[in-house]
Amino acid sequence: MKIRLILCLWWGAAAVLWAAAPDPPSASYWLLLDAATGQVTAESATGLPPDMGGRLVQPGSTLKPFLLAAAMEGGLKPERAFYCPARPITDPPERRCYLAAGHGGVNLSQALAQSCSAYARQACAFVDADRYRRLLEEYGLRAGLPSPERFRALGCEVWMGAKPGLAATPLELANAYRAAFGGAAKSKPLTGLAWLRQGLRECCLTGTGRRVRQAQPLLSILGKTGTSETAAGRQLGLFVGLTPAENPRLILVVLVENADGAAAAELAGKVVWSRNQNR
Repeated sequence: MKIRLILCLWWGAAAVLWAAAPDPPSASYWLLLDAATGQVTAESATGLPPDMGGRLVQPGSTLKPFLLAAAMEGGLKPERAFYCPARPITDPPERRCYLAAGHGGVNLSQALAQSCSAYARQACAFVDADRYRRLLEEYGLRAGLPSPERFRALGCEVWMGAKPGLAATPLELANAYRAAFGGAAKSKPLTGLAWLRQGLRECCLTGTGRRVRQAQPLLSILGKTGTSETAAGRQLGLFVGLTPAENPRLILVVLVENADGAAAAELAGKVVWSRNQNR
């Protein structure tokens, strides 16, 4: 592996970063779910186990729509903007957003589209732990859900997917998004559903998931990116999407190792494009 030394200045302080040459082609997995029936219609694994759909993974920020729904249940006004400031990259991750320059003032939909960590932390002040856990359970994210006592103790960084502690299978994620945003019958829709849907739409237009539209610039899709780690400590990019955006017919979940959620979104776009070409 080739290593090169990069010097960068941050607020007048010199920081030394080690940048590695690109890793070998990433291992990946994806599944497609029929939005009407809930049946898996296709799946593929490259360098990952073929049964990856039933294995627990850390969902990362794909949990944020559910966290924000719980916050709105607790009184968060989605139109209210919170400020995401610039912070040095030397600050601990739990004290800054992943975007060192900050997102500025963002409301709920904008924060969801940009996966703003600073907004999510402020939203956590409105979240009742037991209510949030019940919400995840109601939407089928059960396989890696801790006990109520453990869940309360984990706190915001875990609840929003920034740290390990919650897990779900790709199939659970697909079904949770199907139930929440795909038109599957639910006795009680998510609180603030219109705001959440707008955030997922913006995510794929101008947000962290915008690369999903590289293969098809006019692709109609809702989606959310996430970035976490595998059990072996490798970075794991995730994307959960629903297409078309109105009355979705297809739910897809994509995992890419040694990559982030943006890379998973790009692969998702290629999967949808290939499917459309072969119909």
